[in-house]
Amino acid sequence: MSDPTRPWWTGDDDVGGIGFARFFAWTGMLMALASLFLAVAAPLEGDALRTVWITGTAAVSMWIAFMSVPRYHALGMRASFAVPTAMVLGSLTILIMIYAFLV
Repeated sequence: MSDPTRPWWTGDDDVGGIGFARFFAWTGMLMALASLFLAVAAPLEGDALRTVWITGTAAVSMWIAFMSVPRYHALGMRASFAVPTAMVLGSLTILIMIYAFLV
């Protein structure tokens, strides 16, 4: 058990506690969802820089979600469903942006 006097983001080792694991997983998933929304709703109009920024946002969201996996494993838990969801949403966004860039 964790010490109730310690902040929620700290853990017993250097990788952080369950609070940071959940924070990274859910933040990554919400960012991936937002980037997918931008990929579908933003008017690209042949602007390559917009596709680069949206693709970069999707890649960063996947990275943030993936940062939670070592924290979950250090605590002996399975990773949250938000991590693979963020990976799927981010990959879909990147595929859409590749298509938009090529077309």
